[in-house]
Amino acid sequence: MENLLLFLIISLFSVSAFAEKVRTPLYSCTLNRSVELYIVAESDDPVNPPLGADIVLQAKFWNEPEVDDVITLKTPETIEYGKTFVMLSDRGKSGYALIRIQEMEIVEDGTPGKTPHTIYKGHLDINLFLTDGINTDGLLEPSCEKLSK
Repeated sequence: MENLLLFLIISLFSVSAFAEKVRTPLYSCTLNRSVELYIVAESDDPVNPPLGADIVLQAKFWNEPEVDDVITLKTPETIEYGKTFVMLSDRGKSGYALIRIQEMEIVEDGTPGKTPHTIYKGHLDINLFLTDGINTDGLLEPSCEKLSK
């Protein structure tokens, strides 16, 4: 009886270990005319992504109806400082992923009195040797869009 009670108590507190992780889309970057890269935080805590969350890189090809998961980067180094998001995942001999997205306000023609609008500029350096889904072959500077708050 005591063992059954102990098992039930442990099971009660272990339910959160089996809970499904929440995915929060962070950014979308256009790599070229046919490929869109999505940066998604996957975490148990939906309140404060992406800090401490896994990062899932997804690709959407123009002729395919759905988005495909390319790779999940387990607990990468993630920094949000001011208007800049930086993520680094060093996978040793399997490669690395460096993503930097900066929010910038610009005025198109420089006319005084015009309201600036916000753009997101990305700097991607992704070389995942065992995954042939996304490799930028050096630094790629795409335009990006913020998908979450």
